Amino acid sequence: MSNQSQELVLIPGNEKESEKDFLDYVRGSFHPNLVVVLKTEKNASLPLVQSRNAKEGLATAYLCEQQSCRSPITALADLEEALDG
Repeated sequence: MSNQSQELVLIPGNEKESEKDFLDYVRGSFHPNLVVVLKTEKNASLPLVQSRNAKEGLATAYLCEQQSCRSPITALADLEEALDG
């Protein structure tokens, strides 16, 4: 876990279940320096989310730190590793 502030941008996919899994994991774990943003129609023009899209129709997470984002994450195990690794 990083001591730096991090942003997690969640992009909904075609299946709500994987999006729910991502949200359930983040809500159930302790990451005090993590800001979570779920992309919606209302906030889609914000700089942090505007260029981020779901990959292959899957719920996709982008973990960002110091204005740089890692590669898109589409599997819950990969998100867990990125946050807790």
